[in-house]
Amino acid sequence: MQTRNVLILTQLPDPRVARTFYETCQGQVVLKAVSRGAIEGEKRRFIYTSQVQPEHLAALEGVRVTAHLFQEYLPKRFDLRVVVIGRISFST
Repeated sequence: MQTRNVLILTQLPDPRVARTFYETCQGQVVLKAVSRGAIEGEKRRFIYTSQVQPEHLAALEGVRVTAHLFQEYLPKRFDLRVVVIGRISFST
């Protein structure tokens, strides 16, 4: 099984670290929500996992504001859904 490289920026996040991670992964990086993935306000908006594009690198200063989870993107080979209840597992 192939594993992913992961970068979590929390305290004193540095945009240069995020850029280096992006380059190390040859631009194959996704950004995931660290918490709920929803923005409350007048209109509720959701944050979805999305692939980081080269044009997003210009906005990396934003990582200084809050925690970010960058993860190396690995192409999907198949979908597998598993539910575990106690010692019993169900998959589709």
